[in-house]
Amino acid sequence: MKHLIGNEHCKVDTNGRFKMPKKLLEQLDLSSNKSFAIRKKLDDQCLELFHYNGFQEEMEVITKQINRDSSEEEEALFYALTDVDVIDLDASERLPLPKRFDEEIGTGNDIVIRGVGNCFEIRIAAQYEKRNDERKKNEKALKQLRSKLSKAYKDNEQKVQ
Repeated sequence: MKHLIGNEHCKVDTNGRFKMPKKLLEQLDLSSNKSFAIRKKLDDQCLELFHYNGFQEEMEVITKQINRDSSEEEEALFYALTDVDVIDLDASERLPLPKRFDEEIGTGNDIVIRGVGNCFEIRIAAQYEKRNDERKKNEKALKQLRSKLSKAYKDNEQKVQ
């Protein structure tokens, strides 16, 4: 499986379309299919955008592993397949965002598309920036903790010697 990477800021036009960045499109094989599957991510306020072939492959793997006798697993499969829209890349390399997603997550005019494994996440730019700021704060706290632990380790080594 190919892992999609990269972050790109995009503008959504008045018709609810955005131009898919070349850098992200180049990671996909669009020779046979220019369709995408899009759905709301179940545990987050963003959208997941799969190349259609990749979505089919993922669903095939999931359905093979589902225990049909388990109501929880059946329910998980139901949610994975519910409210998925198929959208097509137009000649200008634009994708339309279904209007219902704007109502659910409020896509706005500025979005960020981020490669995450086998799909892209689509987030409101302001939301993405907020999460990125939080990550940077956590990163700073982790660096401080690592420094503190390193100093404590060195101090302990000097006492042992």
